[in-house]
Amino acid sequence: MAVQAQGHIHLDTALGGAPENSPVLKFTALATSPELKEYNPHIVVEFAVDATTLVHQVTSGGSVVKTQTRPVNLRLTRATEASLLTLLGEYCYFVPPYHPDDGSDHTAYVARVYFVGLRGLQSAEKKDLEHFSVTAILQYSAA
Repeated sequence: MAVQAQGHIHLDTALGGAPENSPVLKFTALATSPELKEYNPHIVVEFAVDATTLVHQVTSGGSVVKTQTRPVNLRLTRATEASLLTLLGEYCYFVPPYHPDDGSDHTAYVARVYFVGLRGLQSAEKKDLEHFSVTAILQYSAA
């Protein structure tokens, strides 16, 4: 089982069967996809009328809940765009570009994410492009 950078990610609402045990849908990942991660605590800071600071925190077991957001750059066609749009706003299973070869068990690389955003979709004037790139924004627990 070779673990290496693959030219794709796996992202779907369901897991496939053996031997991969990974999300069914695959999307082409751009080689330039950075391993960028943003950590966000769930804190809101507001000010009262008298300028007193009010801090609202989402906590779990006394600790502030933190999430990690990861952008993934993808290369799409119109057909794969339609598949990706059906996943937007859903909880999904995700396998990053660095994972075992196809046909091998992917279980250790599967993460549960929330697909929170999609940047860079082409406008109607650009619909004649065969391939285009977008950035999928995935959010998951920073445990």
